[in-house]
Amino acid sequence: MKHKLRRQILTLIQGTVIAQLLPIIIAPILTRIYTPEQFGILAIYMAVISVLTPIVNARYELAISLPKQVRNALALYVLTIKINLVVTGIATLIVLIFKNNIIQIFSLEDGVWILLLPIGLFLTGVINSFTYINNRMERFNYLAKSKVYQASSMVFMQLGLGILKFGSFGLVIGYIVGQCLAILNLNRKLSINQKITEEKIDKELILKVSKEYNEFPKYAMITHSMESFSAQTPSFFLTKFFGAATAGYYSLTNRTVNMPLSLVGKAVGDVFLSNASKVYREYGECKRIYVKT
Repeated sequence: MKHKLRRQILTLIQGTVIAQLLPIIIAPILTRIYTPEQFGILAIYMAVISVLTPIVNARYELAISLPKQVRNALALYVLTIKINLVVTGIATLIVLIFKNNIIQIFSLEDGVWILLLPIGLFLTGVINSFTYINNRMERFNYLAKSKVYQASSMVFMQLGLGILKFGSFGLVIGYIVGQCLAILNLNRKLSINQKITEEKIDKELILKVSKEYNEFPKYAMITHSMESFSAQTPSFFLTKFFGAATAGYYSLTNRTVNMPLSLVGKAVGDVFLSNASKVYREYGECKRIYVKT
């Protein structure tokens, strides 16, 4: 078990290292192609996505690792996708109706990013759902590769669109393309639709698991969203009172400073979640693996 944990953690760390280093290596080039204001708009886009992420799946994705039966885990996955579609639909209506008001709140001249917000929100929810289903199945190799594909496709797309003078639109499109590549890799050889059909996931089962694990939307959804809002507050206030350029500088610096935390902490956390959930399903407790971790 101990060697298995180390191997899984190292697999995720390797993927995370490449995914984190690549944008930093390319950053000196991107910062000469894009202006600080354009990076500030990307920072606001990502900050809004971050705050809304806990809401988009109602945090039901966190429960995917818990059921003893795979059928119930798949039902939770389907539930997250359905909730995601509803929340994204509401977000689309809000964006279309209040687009100008949102631009005024952030004091931004470029409002194209707002129209792309529902797309990024939906893709983020799908990535979270796929991440936890892959985590449950211990597909850490695919989790690591997805990070690499997402980072590499994002930076090279941003690089190409920046050369073509797409401005902040290019940065946001690059981010979305990276998300799409991550989803394709997470779904590779997973055959999720086939599994859902084989297990005969119906409305009754989806309703059952939604009630069984309703603690997640009840307690985790709002608290996680508020926690994320707290972390993103500097981006919002810097943009409002000091301009998008200052927010852009802050975003680039913050990402670099926080890299060591995401390198180790996220990898250890993902592996612990998968193994601890598996042990808990079998024995009803996971103290031993907690102590080892």
